[in-house]
Amino acid sequence: MKRYFAKTLFLLSLLLFVACKVEMPDGVIKPDKMEDIIYDYHLVQVLTTDQMATSYERKLHINYVFEKHGVTKEQFDSSLVWYTRYPKKMVKIYANLEERAKAELEAMGDGAAAVADVMNSEKMLADTVELWNGSSVRLLSSSPLNNRITFNYAADTTYVKGDSVRFLFSARHLPGAMGGLNHFAHAALVVEYDNDSYASKGVTLSADSTYVLAVERNYDSDIKSLHGFLYYSDNDTLCASKLLLGDISVKRIHPEEE
Repeated sequence: MKRYFAKTLFLLSLLLFVACKVEMPDGVIKPDKMEDIIYDYHLVQVLTTDQMATSYERKLHINYVFEKHGVTKEQFDSSLVWYTRYPKKMVKIYANLEERAKAELEAMGDGAAAVADVMNSEKMLADTVELWNGSSVRLLSSSPLNNRITFNYAADTTYVKGDSVRFLFSARHLPGAMGGLNHFAHAALVVEYDNDSYASKGVTLSADSTYVLAVERNYDSDIKSLHGFLYYSDNDTLCASKLLLGDISVKRIHPEEE
């Protein structure tokens, strides 16, 4: 009798375990991959909420997320519906996303410190003017419609001899679906003076970092105009990598008063 009771209890426990176990249907994106997609999806959503000028650009960048991970919007939407039916699984994904976000912020700590150092040094100067009037955050792709930022400013009566110019930005490469490293990015700052001479600084973006291009003071000539650009290209269209820019700033700085 005891043996029969124990066997029955075991079978009931087994049935209960099977009944409670959630089977993931075919076609639902697996948790690890779903986490990666949601992470990139939220990143693009944040960037495109206020920064992109057209709905076409918003759609272009959101579609990039699905292309990168090899899924369709329909697969993502249906998988999201399934996960919302099982809150414990969704909570676990977002807990992991929170940890990833914290890690990203810590990794960006050095870059943030570099920006702070530049800003603190500028506070000691007589006069600093922000010339950049665009978004401080941009997501560039290899598309000719979205592969560059440029600026051109003509000097006015507020410029004086000895003015310096700084082009500052942080850069982070976002690899595409193939994880390739075929991307290339280069930035430059060029200052033209009234005697037809030029001064320039350029850099190739070889690492995720904060970059500062500075043309220092020239007390012999007045600035006539200043120009700058950052071009991004990806030689492998299947890779579809991106370049995330932040803290974009172009400043004209007066010399210190003696």
